[in-house]
Order: sequence, then structure tokens, then C-alpha cells
Amino acid sequence: MEPALREGYETARRMLRRHDPTYYLATRRLPAPIQPATYALYGYVRAADQLVDGPRRPPSPTERRAALDAWEAQLHAPRHPVALALTDAAHRHGLPLEELSTYMRSMRVDCEPPIRIDTYEQLATYMDGRAHLNSNSAPYLLQDCIPCRRTHRALGLKRFICAAAHRSPIRI
Repeated sequence: MEPALREGYETARRMLRRHDPTYYLATRRLPAPIQPATYALYGYVRAADQLVDGPRRPPSPTERRAALDAWEAQLHAPRHPVALALTDAAHRHGLPLEELSTYMRSMRVDCEPPIRIDTYEQLATYMDGRAHLNSNSAPYLLQDCIPCRRTHRALGLKRFICAAAHRSPIRI
């Protein structure tokens, strides 16, 4: 494995361990061959989340959206080590990277607080994006296990509720 790729997997693993230790411990229970792919997937979406509401995020909503666009472009021409790891994992495990566009669309909504959701349809679309990664991409690593998919959807809803409590106000 080339050094940049190894660095990407290791960086993503450290990100998961630091930012979500419970999920990190859970991934350690997965079969060893898919653990690095799980780290890469987490690292990629965590980096996107940091662009939107991390401590060193770009200052304006326009700059945050531009940073997300540049990060999403890494899926097609990876240069960043974490993006290299994710595209490698996608190749090894058949991960549908196009599924990340739904997630990134919801991240763009988060760029400009307060999040304004006026209808149930808007909420469903937003939630689909926030939970989409967990409910649709992760099962490729878990051989599309239906109980795992339900668990991932529940975790997506839990994360939405936690985000609502800790981030900018969400109006429904």
C-alpha cells in the first residue's frame, strides 16, 4: 500500500477514535477486512461535517458551500489522503460513492443557520440526507444486513436529534 493511502486510512481511523469513540469501538467488532473501509467512510463524512460546523470552518455560508463542493470533487479526483482511502475502499468493497451526493446535499443545508424546515417533505428530504450514509452506504460493508440497516437509520435519527440540540436552532 502506498504511503498516502496508508496515511489516509490511519488518519480516518484516528478521526473516528477521537470524535466518536463508541462508534470506533463498535467498528472494532466488525470483520478485520472491512474495518479500514469503515474508517475511510467515517473520515470523509467527518471532514465534510467539520467544513460546515467545525471550529476552523470557513467563515461564511458561501465559503462553506464552496469548501463542500471542493471536498465532494475529491471523490472524482482524490488528492487528500482520506479521499484516497475512501476511493480505495469503494473500489475494494463496491461502495456506491454516488450515494454521498445525498448526504452532501444535506450538509449544504447546514451551511447557513438557522436551518429552516417548513414542511414535512423538507424534513424528510433533510433527514434522508443526514441518515442516508448510515442506512444506504454502510450496509454494503455489512452485506446489506436488514437489521443493520434499521440500526443505522435509528442512529441517523439519533444524530439528527443530538445535532438539533447542540447546533444552531432548527425551525420546523
